[in-house]
Amino acid sequence: LTATNSAGEGIAKQTIFVNDPTVLGFIISDSTGTRRLNEAEVWIYTSVLDRDNLAPPLFIGTSDSQGLVDFFNVEPTLYHIWVIKEEESGYWAYKGITTTLKRNRVNRFTVPCIWFDHS
Repeated sequence: LTATNSAGEGIAKQTIFVNDPTVLGFIISDSTGTRRLNEAEVWIYTSVLDRDNLAPPLFIGTSDSQGLVDFFNVEPTLYHIWVIKEEESGYWAYKGITTTLKRNRVNRFTVPCIWFDHS
C-alpha cells in the first residue's frame, strides 16, 4: 500500500495482508441428498448443552432456493447445529456438529435432514 499527500509529496509505504473471511456454510437436503431444502432454519451453537436445551442460538440463518446458507466472519472452532424445515404434513430436522473450521476458508457441510410426520 502506498499513500501520498495531496501535493504528491511525502510518500508512505506499508505492507498489509488481506485475508479471506472464515465462512461456515451448509447445504441442506433431504436424507437421500437428492432434494435440496429451501427455507430451512439453521441454528448455530457453540456448546452441545445450549443446542440440546434450545438456548438462544449464536446465529440463525435460512437456506436459500438452492438449500444453501452461509455465515461469514465466524471463529474457526466447531459448532453444534439444529436444522428444521416445517411443511404441512410434517417437518425435516437434523441435529449435529461440525468439525473444527479452518481459518480464512469456506467450510461447507452437507446436512441430510430426516423427515418426521406430524401424526
